[in-house]
Amino acid sequence: MLKVFTRVSTISTITTLLLCLLLAASFASAASLAAEAIGEVVYMAGTVRAQQPNSTARDLDLESPIFPRDTVVTSRYSQVEIRFKDGTILAQGNDAEISLDDYVYSTDVSASKLLFKMSTGTFRVVTGEIVKLNPEAFILQTRFTTLGIRGTQPFIKIEEDASDMVGVIELTPGYTVSVTSARQTVSFDRAGLFTNINRDGEMSDPAPTPPAVQRAIQRAAPMTSLGELGARGSKDDMKRKVKTFEKHVEREKKGIGDHDGHGDDGHPDYGSIHHITVQQTGLKNAKDQKEGKSSAISDGSSSLGGDHPDDGHPDDGDDGHGDDHGDGGGGH
Repeated sequence: MLKVFTRVSTISTITTLLLCLLLAASFASAASLAAEAIGEVVYMAGTVRAQQPNSTARDLDLESPIFPRDTVVTSRYSQVEIRFKDGTILAQGNDAEISLDDYVYSTDVSASKLLFKMSTGTFRVVTGEIVKLNPEAFILQTRFTTLGIRGTQPFIKIEEDASDMVGVIELTPGYTVSVTSARQTVSFDRAGLFTNINRDGEMSDPAPTPPAVQRAIQRAAPMTSLGELGARGSKDDMKRKVKTFEKHVEREKKGIGDHDGHGDDGHPDYGSIHHITVQQTGLKNAKDQKEGKSSAISDGSSSLGGDHPDDGHPDDGDDGHGDDHGDGGGGH
């Protein structure tokens, strides 16, 4: 009887030790993953998921961490905005997918790099420190092109049965953006230009982005970090939006506090003061939008993905790919 009890006790002890080891490994893995976070969600609406290779998808929410090699996917009536450690900002529209293949932000200038691959949907990017430290290693890819970025705000629109559309909303003076396909390279030397690239690598000449197209891009992938309010969305979405702008205001105030509201030359930092004013205005508009006040400004859009007031369906208007180009560079 004593031998049986001893055997059972030993098995129980071993089982307990194994469970403890498994739990410790799980916590260590989670801690390691958290330490590797490269950014976080600063705004989202609808349903957004991220997935690691060979792993199950996880739902994202405000302040959810983002990790290297994540694939981020938005559903039909969804948007997400991610702020990375170096200050790079990514806005992603509905029905979109991006793979964050490589990201390193390091004090070692040569080690800093970024490689994001967009496969479908609408995207906007505001570049951060990596593009300043190691511009050759800041790379955005679409199905048919590779973008070389030099301090700018590019946009990408990828539709399954259409050509890729790449353009520049803002461009730092003196810099260029190169768009390279399998057949040629096109360069932008000023803001407000775009090109279309077909699956054969043929590219249209750079041309001014039609205003309606740029507005549609900004509605599809709003950047709250720039003070854009975006679509109204659901009640939960509007609550998130208020929280988003509260966080933006807090971040900007902290930034001003870190240098006492003055630049390196001792003069007031008017850029930071402007940024916080923009975010405070965004917060007021978000609260008005949540409360249904007509004073809320929503960038001309009242539903996720389009202009239709209450049906939530995507805008099927001018997309820059069809006959509405005018002189905007249609055709190859």
